[in-house]
Amino acid sequence: MAHSFRDLIVWQRAMQFKIRGATMQGMNRRRYSMLSVFLLGASLSVSAQSTGWEAVKHLPQDQQIRVRSLQGGLTCNLVLADDDALVCEQRRTIVFAPVHRQIMIPRNEIKSVRLSRQAVSMLAGAGIGAGAGAGIGAGIDASAKNQVEEGHIITVLFAFMGGLIGNGIGQHSDFLAGPVIYRAP
Repeated sequence: MAHSFRDLIVWQRAMQFKIRGATMQGMNRRRYSMLSVFLLGASLSVSAQSTGWEAVKHLPQDQQIRVRSLQGGLTCNLVLADDDALVCEQRRTIVFAPVHRQIMIPRNEIKSVRLSRQAVSMLAGAGIGAGAGAGIGAGIDASAKNQVEEGHIITVLFAFMGGLIGNGIGQHSDFLAGPVIYRAP
């Protein structure tokens, strides 16, 4: 049987495709098996994760948390958590001077403990405030009687002021706080 050169090339490409297909199927099987092992491990770690007050005791030191107690809410960095109380350090800046204050909260006064995402809340608040300020400033710029091309200074000024206000609101409220770690029964 004499085969032409063209038949040989077609046969070779067909075999390469079959080999590649088999290799890809094997790789896909490996990927799926690795994915299933990963998901199984992740589900076991979630089910094995401690809940309640044990989860608070296992948080790393200096973790930023948001505590709601009978006296109110505060954002602080965890120092120590034992069976009876939670000790955390509240860090503030007053007129460019850092002020650190340690606070001990008895466990029976704590309503909930959450992970804090204060930096994310500050950035989101600044973005929202800057957008709102820019919108207000653009409206004022557009209604001005003399339309001088000065770089729309009113829009920039209102965007800056809105960003500052939004940053402060995000810092104070921590509106994007993380998941609840402990909730009192």
